[in-house]
Amino acid sequence: MASSSDEAAIANMVRAGFAANPVDLTVGRPRHTTVKHLAEQLAPICAAFDTTQWGGQHGCLKMVLGGAKFWTVAGDDSVPRSPMTRPATSATFAASADDTAKESARKDNATLWREYRLQQAVNNIGVKTVVAAVDTQYKDQLKRPYLWHRGLTLFRLLEHLRTWYKVLHHEKVATKSRFMAPWSKTPEAHVKTFGTQLDERQIECGDLGVTVSTEDKVLHFVQQMYDSDLFAQKFMDDWEDSPAANWADTVTHFATDFDKIERG
Repeated sequence: MASSSDEAAIANMVRAGFAANPVDLTVGRPRHTTVKHLAEQLAPICAAFDTTQWGGQHGCLKMVLGGAKFWTVAGDDSVPRSPMTRPATSATFAASADDTAKESARKDNATLWREYRLQQAVNNIGVKTVVAAVDTQYKDQLKRPYLWHRGLTLFRLLEHLRTWYKVLHHEKVATKSRFMAPWSKTPEAHVKTFGTQLDERQIECGDLGVTVSTEDKVLHFVQQMYDSDLFAQKFMDDWEDSPAANWADTVTHFATDFDKIERG
């Protein structure tokens, strides 16, 4: 189990990270634009806290985005969606374990505790940060007697703020149109850049309740590859005969050939 000094050091580190990057006040009823801006301010703060739990360079970004959206951003569906649970108080090992195995188990347990403490600190301080930035009536539904906002996660708080606004029809149409924009509207973009753009715009659509499936994304992407006239007919025929198994492989398949094409 992590020591009390470890816990205090982790909390101080997280508190300093949030203090160095203050978020803007959200005045009045939350809107899509203001909650999106708040999440965009929180994201790099949380991503800066390194963890082995959720994809290395992305740090604690998952705690802002939630599991499903994080999968899209990180491109790693092996990342667990659920928060970490409280680790065992002490390491366990077989009766036959030698000293090396026991020490390894103790180190692993200590690492789990540091990661868990980090998760708790980011949630607790992140929630306090958002609570301080939002007008009272838009957060008090989540306040519990005596406990206030204790135990509330940062992701759940952001999801609650999203319930306060209504997404208008024209906003949904505009967002879907952005997703469907042709590759040619992003001049000089590499295939992988276009793929990342579609990932980001799929997330935007989801935030506004516009359903864009992975199949929709693949169909639009591949159609743009056809429309570009950059790829040899045989390459496209081979694709039709044996398409990639998933979205990531689809992007990689076309990006690899794109890098071989001489463009004037």
